[in-house]
Amino acid sequence: MTAMTDLINVKESLTPRERVGAVRLLLRSVRTEWTKLRTVRTTHGALLLTVVCTAGVAALLGWGVSTSSVDQPDARAVDLATVGLGFGQFGVLALAALTVTSEFGSDAIRTTLAATPARWAVVCAKAIVVAGYAFVGAFVAFVVAMYSAAAVLGRSPSDVLEAGALAAGVTAVMAALVLGIGTLLRGTAVTVLVAVALVLAPTIVAASVTNEVIVNVLGYLPAGLGEVVTGGQRDGLRRWMAAALLGAWVVVVLGAGTRVLSRRDT
Repeated sequence: MTAMTDLINVKESLTPRERVGAVRLLLRSVRTEWTKLRTVRTTHGALLLTVVCTAGVAALLGWGVSTSSVDQPDARAVDLATVGLGFGQFGVLALAALTVTSEFGSDAIRTTLAATPARWAVVCAKAIVVAGYAFVGAFVAFVVAMYSAAAVLGRSPSDVLEAGALAAGVTAVMAALVLGIGTLLRGTAVTVLVAVALVLAPTIVAASVTNEVIVNVLGYLPAGLGEVVTGGQRDGLRRWMAAALLGAWVVVVLGAGTRVLSRRDT
């Protein structure tokens, strides 16, 4: 809460002219971070991995359904694509972690902070760029996966744009969350480990436990909230509520990352 309060206080203390300057600073930082991201070969590899893995898993699941001896008329391409993206999103999430942890590892963060001393601008710019890239990558991957699964199932996909936008939006938020975790922890391995614990593992664990308390707790982790956003209501938790809680996760983590970055690198 302290990190969030600090950010709010800073915003309220700015004059109109200072706010315009802050916006310009943020836009300049976004351009810089986008240039860095798109010129790294790993970026394109992460996108390719996400698309191939998402579409491949969805098509494989579709093939399993179509060749099964048990008729499954309720199998939908959107559900198979969602499962596929659950695996494929690891590519863009790993990229989100590397975007910040690689700079700490190589000391390139010093150059970044020298060019943009305002820590909040650096963190926000990285989050915007990573989230935007993750959204585009996840949307493409999800749409390709839906059509791949539908082709294997012999059915026509429906609500492609809406489902793709929701899935991509959740992935973008997760990418920003992972970037915030990386800013806090600074190490690639530990960042990926925590990201898996928050974004990927809860879904698997929730499906294998029967304790209602544990299941409810897991439902309020980012992975569980993301499922509600893409799938709809769950136990009274509406989509907009889950989206708000997921956004709160990101704000808190990015705010904490900004605070830690300001304290350690001054």
